[in-house]
Amino acid sequence: MSAPAGPILGIDEKNRKSRIGTACWFAEIDNTTQSILAQNDSPIQNPHSLTLLTCRKMSHHLVEQLIHITWATKDAQNMLSDGIRKELYSYLNVTIKSLNARVFALNGGLNHVHLFIHLPPDLSLSEFMRNVKAFSSKWLRSAKKVDPHFAWQGGYTAFSVQKDRKDAVANYILNDHVRHQELSYTQELTRFLQQQNISFNKQYLFTSTFSKLKTHLIWSTKNRLPLISSEIQSELYGFLQNCLVELRSELLEINGMEDHVHLLIDAPRHICLSNVVKELKLKSHHWMQKNNKPDSVFEWQPGYGAFTVSGSSEDAVRKYIQNQKEHHRITSSQEEWETFLQMCSISG
Repeated sequence: MSAPAGPILGIDEKNRKSRIGTACWFAEIDNTTQSILAQNDSPIQNPHSLTLLTCRKMSHHLVEQLIHITWATKDAQNMLSDGIRKELYSYLNVTIKSLNARVFALNGGLNHVHLFIHLPPDLSLSEFMRNVKAFSSKWLRSAKKVDPHFAWQGGYTAFSVQKDRKDAVANYILNDHVRHQELSYTQELTRFLQQQNISFNKQYLFTSTFSKLKTHLIWSTKNRLPLISSEIQSELYGFLQNCLVELRSELLEINGMEDHVHLLIDAPRHICLSNVVKELKLKSHHWMQKNNKPDSVFEWQPGYGAFTVSGSSEDAVRKYIQNQKEHHRITSSQEEWETFLQMCSISG
């Protein structure tokens, strides 16, 4: 087995321990923040120092969508030599940045690629992978790096990653060449699917697409007013579950309080996350206006939080959502939200 062909971290190795995976996605910077930037006459280089201006009241979006993706060459043929992979990773890194995604780790072998990214909420995973595969296969053929008939396999596998698993996932990808001295890519992929309890047919292992995009969603009522009465909570949760079914998504857990909701979902790969939340909030807003108290006006706060969850942490997140009532006996909704901000390395 040959040495690795220049894996990419997307960050400098010296500072990897402290910096890996700190990126979040921030939207809709308000006028106050814009004026501060204008005075400094410079673009945002690191939004973390400004986010409390826009995030503390959940009026803006805080998204940490971390995904580990892997895919193979056509029929898993050994078509990616060391020299080709080094150039391919550089090309992929540039392509992914052009899609406003961020690379945390990128590596692979003779017949496959592993990629760990932060996916922006306005880009679906399906569209991202369609572009990455199309651009890179065209580049490989046109640059005469590989066989003129080179193609990627049609399918791919993608799993959500929680923040506290970032280092582990990045190290796993960077050590790909060591692992495959004894383990084939077929065996590796099979093990992934078994760990995620995903059924599969070995005949279509590489042509099928598999994904588990477990995501913890949070959003509040307008100005955190207690607009969700206990009498209507269960009906609202049932309505949101039906909305997710229409979006080809699965509700894994839901709960909340009078002023906010928590959902754990298996997000769809064909719809971007921002549109999923938009549909849920828009439809539930109209439903609440129709079914809530006649004299009340219902609104959601404009923003939301979204955080990917690793399979190993699903039970803990489920329990956290289930225990909302007990949790908020000692912690306010605002304090809970600021805890999530701190988890994303945002400070005042």
